[in-house]
Amino acid sequence: EPDYREIEFYFGNIDVRHHLCRQDDPVSATKQLVAEYMQQAHVIAQKYNCKVKIYELLPIEAETRSIPKTGWYKGTPFYGSWRERNDIRKLFKEEVRKRSTPEVQLYEWIGELVNSKGELDFEYMERPQSVHLSRRWYPHWQGYEWSHAPYVEYIPTAERETTTLEDFFT
Repeated sequence: EPDYREIEFYFGNIDVRHHLCRQDDPVSATKQLVAEYMQQAHVIAQKYNCKVKIYELLPIEAETRSIPKTGWYKGTPFYGSWRERNDIRKLFKEEVRKRSTPEVQLYEWIGELVNSKGELDFEYMERPQSVHLSRRWYPHWQGYEWSHAPYVEYIPTAERETTTLEDFFT
């Protein structure tokens, strides 16, 4: 069985973008979904005797952003107003925080990604248009452009610490 020290999960933005505001009671649906996610995270933490980190959801981007059709669901790029979706995003975060324990914790990391209106700033998103965060701004992205690390001769993964996305796949 694998030996993990920490497992990280990022989930929820698709739920906010397309599903939670469609529910009859978005607040209850959000609380229930977070409870289920957190219950599973606690099961994993216990099973692998490790810490679990739940990443804070990305801020909601401005509705003026042109989203490619691949990001649409049921004919729309999102469901609910920006404010409704942002309220659900904040509720999601608070529910994760309430259910956090020393073994399963919320990881807050988005502070610099927002503009003066509280929206996900376009500067941090894939170009020219996408619903995704640019890889450069991933919490653990440490590719050459980010870290300016010198070229290192290939070392098998088992013999080194993985630090780049490329390393993850080698």
